[in-house]
Amino acid sequence: MDIERPAPLARSFVRAAAVALAMLAAGRAFAAPAPGPAEFQGRGVFPFHAAVPCPFAAPGGDDACNRVALDDADTRATLDAPAHVIRFSNPRAYAAKAIVADVLLQGSGRGADGRRVPLNFHLVLSKSGTGWSMNSHAHAPVRGEFTDVAVDAWRIEAGDPRAGGLVVTPQAIRDTLARPGLMARVASDLVEVSDNRSAAHPAPDMTVRLGIGAAALPVMRASLQGDPVGGDGLAAMLRRGTWTLTLHALSGHLPQDVVRRELFLFGMGGQPALRPLAERGFRADESLVVGAVAGKGYLRFGDRRQDFPAAATTGLAFMQQSFIGLVLGAEQAGAAP
Repeated sequence: MDIERPAPLARSFVRAAAVALAMLAAGRAFAAPAPGPAEFQGRGVFPFHAAVPCPFAAPGGDDACNRVALDDADTRATLDAPAHVIRFSNPRAYAAKAIVADVLLQGSGRGADGRRVPLNFHLVLSKSGTGWSMNSHAHAPVRGEFTDVAVDAWRIEAGDPRAGGLVVTPQAIRDTLARPGLMARVASDLVEVSDNRSAAHPAPDMTVRLGIGAAALPVMRASLQGDPVGGDGLAAMLRRGTWTLTLHALSGHLPQDVVRRELFLFGMGGQPALRPLAERGFRADESLVVGAVAGKGYLRFGDRRQDFPAAATTGLAFMQQSFIGLVLGAEQAGAAP
């Protein structure tokens, strides 16, 4: 899961997708060739074309793994493809700081070992009164800095830049992807990941801790179980196979509003089986499971289970657009997280 921090423990965990070691064009920003301006309004999550290949998309498959999310009906986004600008507007004044939108852009970079791995740039936009603020960070499946960064060349504007609005340039986006560890240290978002795999249990399995060394607090264990369908990769397994993605809470320190927004971002908001999770957040030792049996999707939380036809869409979005998903993908590909 993947969020801005409303409380010190929350934001880091929920920077919660996968390693594809594809050979991507490098060393420059990509200009997304979308046809003309597109307008998004109303609460929802809106995927759009990514020029950098989506980490898990099947060859010739869906390339809409960038996203704009709008948190309320007062926020509007315009994607001006010819100018490569994403503009956000919102006339409302908010009594307290509130998240109103976010942008996630797919990228890639070359790590210290020379391999090219997928990266995400994530920008969260908030308003307090009529003023805008932002939090930006990168998701990376392995530690270190990255060279030859490739990312769609969008300029992002929130409000009127001439009157106190915000601007994020393509260069700033590339810089954030090149040095994600530095940005995390600046923001005091220190996340440790441990690999739980063994020879007897080689499936992707990780524990997320917040903090440093002995003071790090375990907050989540995440695992992905499933077998590829005919060797066609993750996307095929999610669409047609049998699989489970499990998020198991190791503490009760994940705030309700953080969890609720993650459910919204990944298409699980309003599902009856997850109502307790949306209303109160995770308690320690509770698990959220998204999965499928022979392509028939389901959700499970505690003793509640329901059919969920959108399981493949949710699973793919989580794997491609979250920190946890990226690391699980790195484990699946055999890389050290």
